[in-house]
Amino acid sequence: MAPLQNVAIAGASGNIGKVVVKELLASGFHVTALQRPSSTATFPEGITVKKVIHDSFNSWKTALEGQDAVISFLTPPATEYQNLAADAAVAANVKRFIPSEWGMNTTLLDNTIFAKLLSDKTTTQNHLAKLSKDNDFFSWTGISTGLWFDWGLENLSLGFDKKTHTVEIADSGNEKFQTTNLSTITKVVARVLRSPGQTADRYITIASFNISQREIPALVEEISGDKWTVKPYNVNEAQGTAEQALSIGDIESEFYPLLHGRLLTDGANLALKPGQNFAKDVLGFQEEDPTDAINAWLGYGQYCVE
Repeated sequence: MAPLQNVAIAGASGNIGKVVVKELLASGFHVTALQRPSSTATFPEGITVKKVIHDSFNSWKTALEGQDAVISFLTPPATEYQNLAADAAVAANVKRFIPSEWGMNTTLLDNTIFAKLLSDKTTTQNHLAKLSKDNDFFSWTGISTGLWFDWGLENLSLGFDKKTHTVEIADSGNEKFQTTNLSTITKVVARVLRSPGQTADRYITIASFNISQREIPALVEEISGDKWTVKPYNVNEAQGTAEQALSIGDIESEFYPLLHGRLLTDGANLALKPGQNFAKDVLGFQEEDPTDAINAWLGYGQYCVE
């Protein structure tokens, strides 16, 4: 299967989209940003920008003509338009669709609150599988990354507050979890596009490493010499509060307690097991050292999170 050179990206200005755009440009791909008509986001030189009305098949199809691949970084509620985008991609003879995953493994959501919250994503997986079955030229790849490690340190989603030297730990904090640095995610995306045959019609899981919450402050203290205060909290209690907020439509403010309850609680058992890290086992990536990202976060290294 030939490399996919012309790449259209939905959500190209978001937290992960913008770093993937930068990597693909540097790697020689032709990148088109698909942008809502009302968006004022700007992009680096060399990016083609096309406006797309999310609920219009014709708008998607016109924007996707001449593209080899579509990558979606759309976030809820915009993920509901991915099936329409995929239909338009097939009509435009696009070869590969990479849907918006970029987090927890959504193939393992049975009987969890996320089965409802992320139902658009699982619906899209099923839709893409059917499109691939019905169209020989078309395939898809889903990519689960776990939590974003470098970004999560900087943006509090891992519970670390650099200003106060405090960290909130879910339950015992000893549960290992899947986590990937943004720079690794971007390189995996580029590899998928260069060697599409390896990942055709597959849902893959990747990680820079597995780590526990307790291990991170120990490394931070070792590197910085500063003492950090660890504040354990009960995940079940936090989830109860979060689910109450969710019942009245307040998803954003309580998303992280729900996320931690799924990924970090004792017994979650969602760390990648041997043979499950596609980046390492198939694509040849090396397992990373978490101290590289920690050093950069503390201001001691050159590792960069954007």
